[in-house]
Amino acid sequence: MTTRLKSLTLFAACSLLALLQVRSHAALLNVRDDAFNAHAVCQYLPAGVKVQRTLQVLNNSAERRVLRLTVLPRLSTAPGKVASLKPVEITSVAEPHHTSQVRIGLVTPPVPHNSYYSLILILHQGNTVCWKSTESFVLVPQGIAGTQVQFAGLDTATQGNWLHVYGRQAFYLPVQHGTAAMNMEGITLSRGSGHEKYVDSPLGNLQSVQIAQKAWAYKAVTDTRVPFAGGGLTQRNAVAFSTEQVPETNVVTHKLFMFNVPLVLRATTRDDNAHLLSLYLLDFKRLGLKERVDVYDVQGQLLDTRQVPPFGNGLYMRYRLKGSVVVVITPETVHSPVCSAMFIDPDSGKGFLWSSN
Repeated sequence: MTTRLKSLTLFAACSLLALLQVRSHAALLNVRDDAFNAHAVCQYLPAGVKVQRTLQVLNNSAERRVLRLTVLPRLSTAPGKVASLKPVEITSVAEPHHTSQVRIGLVTPPVPHNSYYSLILILHQGNTVCWKSTESFVLVPQGIAGTQVQFAGLDTATQGNWLHVYGRQAFYLPVQHGTAAMNMEGITLSRGSGHEKYVDSPLGNLQSVQIAQKAWAYKAVTDTRVPFAGGGLTQRNAVAFSTEQVPETNVVTHKLFMFNVPLVLRATTRDDNAHLLSLYLLDFKRLGLKERVDVYDVQGQLLDTRQVPPFGNGLYMRYRLKGSVVVVITPETVHSPVCSAMFIDPDSGKGFLWSSN
């Protein structure tokens, strides 16, 4: 089995996004910084390899401009630990009424796991700073320590009839007073991030809060929105993973209120393959529940965030995945968060930085 890096066209300059106009005396420089901005919640770079980016600079003046670009890399491999790496200096000439390209070649540092990487870019014309920008990335190493996520869309048609559609590698569903689960070797679906009992939180020990369930009915139902889970996957139980509300005090009014704790779920894969993670969400009582789903790597870096569309009929939020993630479902109404099932299925490595063949 060999491992290769996906095409570096991912790192070439893309189109669109903002033009930044900077005036210097009578001259006008337009800096197009879309070489770094991506149409995604999270920008990824591969760790330990050379990558290329290109800035486009338009000189609208009649004068020749000598430009100096300074790139200041910063790396954080752990919370509160930020290291400044060797700066990169690039000199370029912008001809009158001409668009020039400033090519940036960087060797990203090797990292043991997903790490936060930022670049401070400063463009000088003489001693004058004419443009400055900070771009942030998640550095992804090769192998199981690297994690990426891509949103794969919604499924509103399958509803509770998930058998033979989802869960070929793992499934995890609530039943009355328990769970129904199946995991393949190296693939696990579970509740919680794994750190709740160690976190010093004003809510106290979150472990007991995170094992709560929401039961809408205490007998099997025939509603096809409800997934098969009980009775050896032959019965539909109107039950969802949820959290308990906890008392909290308003720091301004000092009045007590009930706080809805976000629901924390975890998907762990250790086989270095791509997978499809699917979350089934159901507003069983059609109460108009609103939720936000945030997906983090296990280091705590946000990889994806999105609002859940109305889910009174049930829907699957699907994510292409490499590595291990923590999913946080935050309620945006007075009701506790709910999730009716989790599934893992095989997927291709297309579009990810690293691929195993």
